Amino acid sequence: MQNFILDENLSFIGDWMNVETRTGIKISVINEENSNSKILMFDKPVQALELTLDEAIKLGTSMIRDKKIGITTELRKLKFNGYFKTPRSFKDIKNELQKTRITVKAASLNVILSKLVEKEELSRIGERRSYLYTEFSK
Repeated sequence: MQNFILDENLSFIGDWMNVETRTGIKISVINEENSNSKILMFDKPVQALELTLDEAIKLGTSMIRDKKIGITTELRKLKFNGYFKTPRSFKDIKNELQKTRITVKAASLNVILSKLVEKEELSRIGERRSYLYTEFSK
């Protein structure tokens, strides 16, 4: 069981997945514990939402996922909560994941971080073996 604080007044028990659209709207799909229902939360008021095919696939996948939280999902959650506003070392990220009881091999984490950089979800600065990871900025 995990407790996530979305803002000062709202928290949920369960796990979640985030999708950020090209228009900058963040959608959180929250799996309520001991329930088959999902809650969709938006970071901005939304009347209509246009999704690219990739965004629709990500959102659909997060809706049907089981409650097992993967490393990529946990990293996206950290990003959504502002963890990467400050540049973080590989060791910092690995230690932060361990705080949430996620154990990952260094090689696996390296591959996942590289894919997030490739997808422009994170930026990597510095030189090999001493990279720092931060929020992607265009």
